[in-house]
Amino acid sequence: MQPQPLSSVNLLSNLEFDHGDGGLLRAFIANAEQQALARGVSLTVAGFDTLKRLNEENRKTWAPVLSIFDQERGGVAPEDGLAFIGYDSSGRGVTSIAARLFHWSDTTFEEGARSLKLFYGEPDRWKAAGETCAVTARATRLVSGRVVFVGAGWFHPEFRGLGLSGILSRLARAYAYARWRSDFTTGFVTEALFKARNSSNWNGFTNIDWALDWTGSTRGDARFAFVWMRPDQLQDDLSGYLARAAAKVDAVIEKRTA
Repeated sequence: MQPQPLSSVNLLSNLEFDHGDGGLLRAFIANAEQQALARGVSLTVAGFDTLKRLNEENRKTWAPVLSIFDQERGGVAPEDGLAFIGYDSSGRGVTSIAARLFHWSDTTFEEGARSLKLFYGEPDRWKAAGETCAVTARATRLVSGRVVFVGAGWFHPEFRGLGLSGILSRLARAYAYARWRSDFTTGFVTEALFKARNSSNWNGFTNIDWALDWTGSTRGDARFAFVWMRPDQLQDDLSGYLARAAAKVDAVIEKRTA
């Protein structure tokens, strides 16, 4: 991927806020963009083709993205997917996060996962021989309608440990909700990562349910926790995040003026 120029387009420029707390969503997205810039990262909204190229060029530090975010295998329409790509001052891609919208008014997340339609637009064409996804997470039975799935998070080694994960995860959720009016926002946490961190709060996700066992795929076997939130929970988390950020700024100002 050729180096990209730093973006001069504000992330808010292509959004309309006709549902939810528009003031809160605007404030958070603007804050997230500035927080990323303060860490040397300029964010742009891109398609899954750009995400795929960046992924392919960084395989030493980034496993292949899930087929969910692959336009061909995942069967995603361009208008139903987006990726935030972060660039450093030289125009090098250094971070990513992606969101995809599923139209599941007549089905559930559970059925989407069991049938492998979560992973592939045409399961019979793309699934491996013997590939299955067993679902025991009960919450998946309740998740339907306009369902957003967030993932494909990656940070170049030089940009890890800067707090970008919490910023970008929330940004993807907020932007996707503003754009698509989602009924649910969802994601996965791998069993290995969950055991390593043992947290009850995954960048704002507090609804955690086990498990989805995806076996026989070309990626190998994987076990995931299912994380999810409704719009009110999404907005409450954003509000809390902004309040904590403001408190930190106030503390710094108070210390400097003491």
